[in-house]
Amino acid sequence: MKKFISFFIIIFLFVNGCVEKKVSNNKIKRESNSIIYGTIKNTTTLNMFDDSQQKDEELQQALFDGLVKKDSRGNIIPSLAEKFENNKDHTVYKFKIRNNAKWSNGEEITAEDFKVFFSQIMAKDFINSFDYELFCIFGLENYRKGLKDFSNVAIKDLDKHTLEIRLNYPCSYFLDIISNPRYSLRDINDNLYQWEKNFKNIKFSGAYKILQINNKNIVLKKNDNYWGKAQVYNDIIEVTKYNNSEELMAAFKAQKIDIFKDPLINEISRLINNNEIYQQEINYTKALIFNSKRSNLADLRFKKDINQSIDRKKICTDVLNSTAIPIEVKYKEDAKTGSLERRDYSNKKITLIYLNNSEDKRVCEKIALDLKKIKNFNVELLGCSNDEFNKKLNKNNYDMALVELKKDSSREYYLNKYSSKNPLNICNFRSLEYDALLYKAKLEKDKSKKGNILNKCEEILKEEFPVLELYKKKLYISKIKDVDLETNYYGDLLLDKIRFEQL
Repeated sequence: MKKFISFFIIIFLFVNGCVEKKVSNNKIKRESNSIIYGTIKNTTTLNMFDDSQQKDEELQQALFDGLVKKDSRGNIIPSLAEKFENNKDHTVYKFKIRNNAKWSNGEEITAEDFKVFFSQIMAKDFINSFDYELFCIFGLENYRKGLKDFSNVAIKDLDKHTLEIRLNYPCSYFLDIISNPRYSLRDINDNLYQWEKNFKNIKFSGAYKILQINNKNIVLKKNDNYWGKAQVYNDIIEVTKYNNSEELMAAFKAQKIDIFKDPLINEISRLINNNEIYQQEINYTKALIFNSKRSNLADLRFKKDINQSIDRKKICTDVLNSTAIPIEVKYKEDAKTGSLERRDYSNKKITLIYLNNSEDKRVCEKIALDLKKIKNFNVELLGCSNDEFNKKLNKNNYDMALVELKKDSSREYYLNKYSSKNPLNICNFRSLEYDALLYKAKLEKDKSKKGNILNKCEEILKEEFPVLELYKKKLYISKIKDVDLETNYYGDLLLDKIRFEQL
């Protein structure tokens, strides 16, 4: 009997040891001083200019630097340019490139590199969905159209470390434009499209370079030639891709990852109680956009009825568990139009598209329920993948869409996104009065007068209703307890600023 018991104990210890070993193997083998970041973003290119491709601005900002960037409050701060200045008219901008700015291969970064970069991204045959943004630069539109060569463009390297850019007209938000990560310096070639295969051939200008890629893991290593390497906290960042938020949450619980964004709503309270979450109000809003090219959406009264029907507070409290802040939009009522209950929209049937994730799906289901208040009005919901969603927006193949709007720190920059001349105007809003006011504001030098003009632009948007803002998002990032992190103005996680509280 004793022999049997001893044998049983040995078997138990052996099996238990195997189980413990299996649990241990679930954890990723951690490199020294490394952070493991989980994400569901599927980056298909490091190009950033083809709007049909999926991009990751956080990865982009870790690998490449631009002339300037934005801090957490939306202020423009130096990056590869240690100094920058402009004339009083905001028509001439000068940038002083850092003396210690280098590519990851040790080559010096110069003003000429930026000249080459701009000539590449604005070349006639290069796919650039955002070219309109830079047409304010003298000569660049004609170069883009193939009418002039780049020597006629007012982007000049005055010396090795001084870049000058001259504009066609005053543009007070020019620095806001070029602070976007898509204007970070890189050598534009096929390696950016085949980056997972050819990463060893890419020159990086940012805090990190790609060390290796294994299946779904991207290992980033500190760029030893980076001008600001002393402010880069971690030698290694591991970026691991997952399919959805549920997988990310499971991986976090299993200690496979240290950080991930946008945890499941029903997990947020528990994470807060465990001190495993970072919170921040960010400059994004969720909104419904109306396709102004669709004749069935031309009725302003109809769009106002949609606004009146949607209960934003209930969306934020019941659907989003108070993780968002409602944005109430009120309009002057026309007594002649009658009440919402008396109006009949028997001939109205529209499709509302959204990104097919659990949060957006639940929000749209609540919106559809609210819209039943409108008599005989029918709405069809259509969840789309990222690719499908972008294609429908770009080809105007939608009635309404639930989108995320980036609220730029420059009001004029944001309002220009609704210009009829702007190809990035995804809701196809058209107003001659609005365009005329924007042009007037562009030329106005007096800040007070310019502000009054922009106020009028905002009033037109409020009355014409191309966009219906619903709520302001809060950013939640799940993290292990001993990690500190930083984000930028738009809530992007700054990978170079993640650090352990005590090493």
